Amino acid sequence: MQKGVSRPKPNPKWGREEESEMFAQNVKHFRQKKLSDDDFRRFRLQHGAYGSWLQMNYSMIR
Repeated sequence: MQKGVSRPKPNPKWGREEESEMFAQNVKHFRQKKLSDDDFRRFRLQHGAYGSWLQMNYSMIR
């Protein structure tokens, strides 16, 4: 880190904890094949999670 440059303080209140937990649970179910591709796509798009065509392994959450 450069001298004189301070890092922003983390803000743990960036979102609702229950929404984060629900998203994590749905990702887990998708990876365990308990949630179909179409159902997971519908869920993540309705909850503001988008992939990027510009970079690999990059997602945006709104």
